[in-house]
Amino acid sequence: MSRVLGVSEYEVYPLGKDDMVELRVRGRRRRVPYAKIIRLLAEGHEVFMPVGRKMASYIRKQLERKMGVEIESFPSRFRKMDGYTFKVSLVHEMLRRWANERVGTN
Repeated sequence: MSRVLGVSEYEVYPLGKDDMVELRVRGRRRRVPYAKIIRLLAEGHEVFMPVGRKMASYIRKQLERKMGVEIESFPSRFRKMDGYTFKVSLVHEMLRRWANERVGTN
């Protein structure tokens, strides 16, 4: 039987009829303060939130829908917390300004 070095498997434990397992409940789901985030982004700040990948994607999509601009999000670390940083896309902002200048010149 060949064995691949460095690869480990999860341990598997068979449960009997009388064995009890403790269910782990994740923390409460918290509300996202969209109004505060939108205000900070509109003022030009970057915003960090200690959330996972899926929640960060959801928040980014909601912000784009509410603000009408493209939002960038990327994984980051702040004060030893893992999470995501959100900011208004610079490319989108530059294109918007360029379009406004072109409209003003015609």
